[in-house]
Amino acid sequence: ACTGFVEDHHIYLLQMIRKDIDQTQALVDDLSERIKRLLSKYDNVLELLREIPGFSTKVVEDLVSEIGLDMSHFPSEKHLSSWAGLSPGNNESAGKKKAHESLTETNR
Repeated sequence: ACTGFVEDHHIYLLQMIRKDIDQTQALVDDLSERIKRLLSKYDNVLELLREIPGFSTKVVEDLVSEIGLDMSHFPSEKHLSSWAGLSPGNNESAGKKKAHESLTETNR
């Protein structure tokens, strides 16, 4: 797909890009390992969550990392699903957004 000449400067830039990718991957690997270490004490909970269809190990780790295990922060399962952006429904009409009915009732 490339036409033309690859000169020393291009080779240098490609090497820099490759180094950057390698460094970023090393950071991702370090963070992933740390997350696994921190979550290891919750293996029993993680195993139960993995039984949910469609929940891979990565999804479960992300879920627990983002939400935690203390569900008392959420008054109901509807609040949790709304926070996660998983509430079904279309709350927009003619470009105007309306508040979710069940959530606004508890905030009054």
